This record gives sequence, structure tokens and C-alpha cells, in this order.
Amino acid sequence: MKLKIWFAGFFLFLVLINLINAEMLVSNASVQYEPRILDEFNKLSGTNEKFVDLIIYLKNSSDADSLISNFSSDKIGRVINRHLSNMIGIQMTKGAFLKLIQDTRVESVYYNAPVDLLEGNVKENSSKIIFVSLFILIILIFIIIYLVKQKRKNAKKKRFL
Repeated sequence: MKLKIWFAGFFLFLVLINLINAEMLVSNASVQYEPRILDEFNKLSGTNEKFVDLIIYLKNSSDADSLISNFSSDKIGRVINRHLSNMIGIQMTKGAFLKLIQDTRVESVYYNAPVDLLEGNVKENSSKIIFVSLFILIILIFIIIYLVKQKRKNAKKKRFL
């Protein structure tokens, strides 16, 4: 019986992982990126702004400087590369982004959303994480209740034997 519970829990875990990863797009070079990045570039059309803040995860942190040097200064803005990890914070134009997602040294690209506690953007950006967390918590509660009932049932059987 415990084996069935573990299989059910593992299955739910896989379903949740797929829900979380379902929002990623993949380029021809197998680079994963958030569809929201394209939405942010579309919001910029008709404005004077041309850069979107991105977070780039590289397959190898030693490729950071060579990757950045592939882009001209008018295609990228502020760059944050601490050389401590495989992550780079960068501002890019849409053209630079489209070039970036074709680079095999890149693992994934995320939109670097500003955190604005006063306007509620944190709630908007984290609602999916909150939903998944609550779902996991509810499933765990049901599993614990089931296990406690099974333990009590087995204890009663042992008393009668």
C-alpha cells in the first residue's frame, strides 16, 4: 500500500514539474526562454525604450565574456556579470535577444521582472508559485491523513490477533 502512495506522489510531482515548465519556449538551438520576453518587447513598440531586462543562464560560466562580446554596444545595455556563476543580468534589444537564443552556449533566458510591492506586481508574478505550493500542501495533507488512518487500522488488527 505504501508503494502505491509513493507512486501517486511521484506522479503528482511529475505533473507539477510539467505545469511549471509548460511556460517555456525552446529555440532551434535548444535554448529555453520565457514567452513573456516576447510580450515585453512587443510592449516597447511605439515607445522610446528599446531594452528589456533579461537573466541569461549559460551552460558554462567561462563563456560569459565571449558571449557578451558578440553583441555591439547599441544592442545591449547594462550588463551584470559577477563571474561567480553561470548567470548574467543584461539589457538587450529584440534583435540581440533573437540572436542570443540561437547561441548554443546559452541554456535558458528569463525575463528579469521588476519587483514593485506598491503596485502588486509581486502578486501577479508569483501567483503560479503560490498555487503550486498550495496544491502540494493539500496533497501532502491528504497523504498524511491516509497514512495515519492506515496505521490506526493496522494497530487495531494487531490488538485482535
